[in-house]
Amino acid sequence: MILINLLPPELRKRHGGNISPVFIAAVGGGVLNLVLLVSWAYLKFKVLPNLEDERANKEVVLAEKTVAADRVTAKKAEILEYEERRNYIVSLLNRKVYWARTLDEFANQLTGAAETPSWTVPGFDVRVQELAINELGGEKRAGPGAGSDEVRFGFRWRYKIVGEQRDRSGDYVRSFFKTIESGRFWREQNFEGKPEDRYLGDKPIWNEKIAKVVVDGSLDWVRRKPVVEPKRKPPAAVPPPAAQGN
Repeated sequence: MILINLLPPELRKRHGGNISPVFIAAVGGGVLNLVLLVSWAYLKFKVLPNLEDERANKEVVLAEKTVAADRVTAKKAEILEYEERRNYIVSLLNRKVYWARTLDEFANQLTGAAETPSWTVPGFDVRVQELAINELGGEKRAGPGAGSDEVRFGFRWRYKIVGEQRDRSGDYVRSFFKTIESGRFWREQNFEGKPEDRYLGDKPIWNEKIAKVVVDGSLDWVRRKPVVEPKRKPPAAVPPPAAQGN
């Protein structure tokens, strides 16, 4: 059975509350907007500043670690270069042939043996009191063959000049330097400058027991030795630290 209500709308019986659907929609929209506004404010003023600070701190840490890694790589390269060069120079020093000719010519020069020139002034002898040979380091040469080094060695020794005439000690010293400079020992062994460049002077003493004048002194010569270093292996690459995200 179908019932039809013929009353006008204002007289009909209403089912449910008296709240308008339009009002409910407006209130719901306002609440939603308020929630969104509060969420946006929380993200902007609370979460995002914390994330920015954390990101800045991580960038600082990353930069410090990158610099530290670069320093480690550079130090490893320096250590490798020093070790290989040091080992090579030590191997040269360990070869007796390397200094045998030099010392042999030095001894011949002082004693007048072989074909060495005699002292320009006769009447004195030169004796070695002490001799030390040390590495002084090297220098890279520019231009072609830049891979070559000139290794410098210190040739330090104490001498004693014993002459027959008291008033000729100065002549003995000058003759000593002049003869050394003209000999093969000095000319062919790549010594720097002249023999007397590092001469600091001396004080002749007349020895009554042997009736000879004695001149004691020390000299510090520098010899250059061109060498070609073996090729160095490139240092192992150090991977950069992994980037850290937010």
